Amino acid sequence: MAERSVTAAANRLGKTPSAVSHALRRMREQWGDPVMVKMGGKMHPSPFALRLSDEVRPILGAIQRAVAPPAPFDPADSRRCFRVAMASFSGMMSRIYEQVNAQAPHVLVEWTNPQQGVLTRLAEGLVDLVMLGDAPAIPEGVSKKIMPPLRVLSFARSGHPALSNWSLKEWQRWPHIRIELGGGTKNTVDRRSEGIGLARNFGAHIPDFGAIAPLLARTNFLANSFYAALGDGIDVYDLQALRPPLGRLEGAFALYWNTGLARDPGIAWLRGIVTDCFNDMVREADARFADREVLPPTEDQIV
Repeated sequence: MAERSVTAAANRLGKTPSAVSHALRRMREQWGDPVMVKMGGKMHPSPFALRLSDEVRPILGAIQRAVAPPAPFDPADSRRCFRVAMASFSGMMSRIYEQVNAQAPHVLVEWTNPQQGVLTRLAEGLVDLVMLGDAPAIPEGVSKKIMPPLRVLSFARSGHPALSNWSLKEWQRWPHIRIELGGGTKNTVDRRSEGIGLARNFGAHIPDFGAIAPLLARTNFLANSFYAALGDGIDVYDLQALRPPLGRLEGAFALYWNTGLARDPGIAWLRGIVTDCFNDMVREADARFADREVLPPTEDQIV
């Protein structure tokens, strides 16, 4: 599949071209498919071979990673590139980059938001670390660690009309901001509201916690979010914290990594940095909210 040539494949395998041809013939007979077809001087895969390759490639990659001895990793000298997929909590990625740059000035960290199928990409070795909501099912070959729970509050701009009579009715009346984190997981508020049959009115779907505070400041939207994820945006944009009229809400994130790379010292190093930065973010947010006024809903409106 990679070489598109019997001779080139034989060279990589350390076999004779005849041996590779015989192996290809046996595969054709066993599967009842041509597998590779010669066109224009090169071997091209059949549709069956393409599907087979998609299934087999991650399995072979996992075996290769599992049997490979751990490579030495010195952060000060390493020039590795790590791929991280996680939500953009306010300030957290800057903490991670600060720590990485201080310990490993030549290391590159590529950061993206989680997308659908990101855990499958992690299992295939295409991503090194993923942080997203605690998924109900994870692919084989992926390990996870549940992070400390985060409390969810509702937020609105100061002066929002709903503040004069904060209630379940107002919570349903005004449009909400939904954070689309990807990864196929439902957030805490969705699970709670759907579970009790409450409909929500949405005004915006955004991929980024960092955009919540400025969007709230300019609209009459409401947001239901982890206060740790908004960081100092709550003060900068003068937002009012509200107790959701759905009872106490908490959400959990998890850090995921490829099980076959658990012994990789570079992945372990980066996993430690991400964990420490997340814990620091939560501790600072808890301290910031210890004495903050959180407006409660009308008592008879609490679900």
